[in-house]
Amino acid sequence: MTNPELCYENVARAKRLIDTINYNGPICAMTDNTKLKPRLRYSSNFGCIIGSVLSKEETIVNIYNDIPKIINNVKSENGIAKNVRAYILQVCLFLKSFYSNNIYINYL
Repeated sequence: MTNPELCYENVARAKRLIDTINYNGPICAMTDNTKLKPRLRYSSNFGCIIGSVLSKEETIVNIYNDIPKIINNVKSENGIAKNVRAYILQVCLFLKSFYSNNIYINYL
């Protein structure tokens, strides 16, 4: 994935994967809100400074000299992220159990 945003394209990508495996059962939707240690870092995967609340477009690094400018901009806007929210879609797998001869047997 190259776009970390919650957007139509990422949900559509998950839908295409589900269609590819011919799955038509329930989907679990989960969220996570994790507290972060406040820090800024350069991500070579995304080509930008991560750890801020600014948009990716505002933190893209084209040349090395962009880094201090971007960091100063993030600090001036009090834009260092304090938490991260993740949205997760997952195919539900149900574990079925039955009781036979005094033993629980589990299967998918």
